[in-house]
Amino acid sequence: MAVFIAKEGQQQIFKIGRSQDCDIIVNINTVSRKQTQIKFNGNQWEICDGEGVKQSANGTWQSLQQYDNPLSQKSKQSIPIQIEDKMELKISENIFKFEMVGFGISKRRKLNNSLYKELTNIEQL
Repeated sequence: MAVFIAKEGQQQIFKIGRSQDCDIIVNINTVSRKQTQIKFNGNQWEICDGEGVKQSANGTWQSLQQYDNPLSQKSKQSIPIQIEDKMELKISENIFKFEMVGFGISKRRKLNNSLYKELTNIEQL
């Protein structure tokens, strides 16, 4: 399980792939070195195949449909799509399911304080 946490108003990028500089490393030959990016653009989550400027060699599948640019489009740049709650993403034989969770006061109470601090890198609640 992976947990992505972002602060409202900030932009963050999380990388998935075989490369050691990825946030989630999937060490399978059918996964590209830089397979997919998960982006938080201030107030919404997006997914982008490859590095954003270059698509992955093997593609990223969303809800069992290949996620990439139309074949007629000459650009190899991947166009981000918005991630929705319960959306599934397939990379090689791995399926990632996204669950959107807000960390309001009630959710914070359910989390162990030290875990919440570790996940959010916040000194105080």
